[in-house]
Amino acid sequence: MTWKKQNSRYPRDLRLGHRPGKSFIPIDQNSGPLKDLYTDERGFVSLNSSNLTQDVSNKQLIVILGGSVAMGLGASSNEKTICSVLNKFLMKEKVNFVVLNAACAAYCSWQELIRFSLEISDLKPKYVISISSYNDFVHSSMGSKFDGSWKKNHDRSIDDLAFYLNINFPEKFSIIQLLKIFFLKFNFVKKFIILKNRLFGIKITKKDIEWGYTYTRFKPRLDGVNNYIHNIRQIYAITKEFKGKFHCFLQPYPNINDKEIPKSVKFDLDNIEKINPEKKYAQSFFYNNLYNQIVNFDFFSRINLQNKFFVDHIHLNDSGQEEVAKIILEYILKKEI
Repeated sequence: MTWKKQNSRYPRDLRLGHRPGKSFIPIDQNSGPLKDLYTDERGFVSLNSSNLTQDVSNKQLIVILGGSVAMGLGASSNEKTICSVLNKFLMKEKVNFVVLNAACAAYCSWQELIRFSLEISDLKPKYVISISSYNDFVHSSMGSKFDGSWKKNHDRSIDDLAFYLNINFPEKFSIIQLLKIFFLKFNFVKKFIILKNRLFGIKITKKDIEWGYTYTRFKPRLDGVNNYIHNIRQIYAITKEFKGKFHCFLQPYPNINDKEIPKSVKFDLDNIEKINPEKKYAQSFFYNNLYNQIVNFDFFSRINLQNKFFVDHIHLNDSGQEEVAKIILEYILKKEI
């Protein structure tokens, strides 16, 4: 996938590929269930609806890593995110901790690893928590419907990423691809694609088109699973080096076989299957292989939530954010005993 700035939302950082904007203040907070979140001048997601830089001095630090789920996308405000709720729980327990939300929408494990090693590890947090896995599945499994190419952008080293983003774009583009990129800049083209899909019962948005979901397909890839585990193990190793404690919670997703599923979630899942019918098998392949491997490590665990805690195919509502915060709180309190 090619990340690009979208309506000033979480501008791109050339070192990491994609991250929250610095001192980002949402222009419009009424954007449906996935509301933009405030970030401070260092690019971390704020614990409240303010872009003031969070004071982490004189307290033991808990860092949360991951993608949009860990970041809190789906919460009604910054105060309702996993990190903010966890921070409030810790204050009630009267323990000297503060939570730093270092997650970012669209991050997968190699971005977590790069950001953690470059910007966060020197803070020597006592606890490092990753809530992740789904973006690694998407990044490693998504490819082009037309030429069958899969971009291996989920496992680059820092040097590889710097080379890739620096000067030359090493991939070859066909004339058709260049024309497609050119015409997709126009709103009337996007409106035509939206109308054409609606005739077939598929509801897509401009964002779906801009992010390439209408011309991609998924295929099962074991190397995505292996790479995810490799990157998470590297974060664990770095954390262990400064005597911190690390744990990775595999993020939850709705159970499509459960009859009790909110209409909005079911609609979203059905729509995704219409756009990408092969995604269901590729996702099952990824997670089945992942679950078989994580039993060998004591710093992995799964989070299973009821469907009522979701707002769409992956993101959590306020109640879901609180449920995950409780799970992390329980883990930390057990370690503190």
